[in-house]
Amino acid sequence: SRPACRALPGVAEPEVELVNRFRDIGMGHELELHAIRNTLAALDLALRVGAPALEFDVRATRDGVPVLFHDETLDRTTSGRGRIADLSFRELNQLDAGSWFSAEFENERVPGLAEVLQAVSNRANRLYVELKPGGLTPRQLRQVVEDLTLHGFTHNAVVMSFDWSLLEGVRGLSPDITLAFLADDESAFRRAVQR
Repeated sequence: SRPACRALPGVAEPEVELVNRFRDIGMGHELELHAIRNTLAALDLALRVGAPALEFDVRATRDGVPVLFHDETLDRTTSGRGRIADLSFRELNQLDAGSWFSAEFENERVPGLAEVLQAVSNRANRLYVELKPGGLTPRQLRQVVEDLTLHGFTHNAVVMSFDWSLLEGVRGLSPDITLAFLADDESAFRRAVQR
């Protein structure tokens, strides 16, 4: 049995009880109870409780800026409506992505990938970056790879996707980035093994 977690500097008591389970899974979906997924607040919390790695989803705005966002549309988790790909980064930054979750996160913004990489540089050991299917053009994919390289994550990132073409695009841009194909059913898994 593992030792009980003790208080961590800068981490509130309710968060401490999650640490042991959190360390087991490494990236912190357990923390979604305490912060909004794909936000700077969530990534900061994960690092404060000792996460060895961070996982987040990437899509791009109309003007090609890679951002952290799970859904194809804004409706469920922001004050906006419609597809994220139809808004510029400037327009996206005017939306509230936090008050739906808690008043504590009012005015939380959808962060750009470059902003996130700068914030977690020298703090995160590894990143798991999920590229959302249909979420990136070749030009936008190039920007993701350039951002990872600029912030020193070429060898410390695993780029994942359910879309082979996105992974092949990353491989063509940087042979040093580790790739992972995601499969959510048996037939997709078998196709992946046969590749």
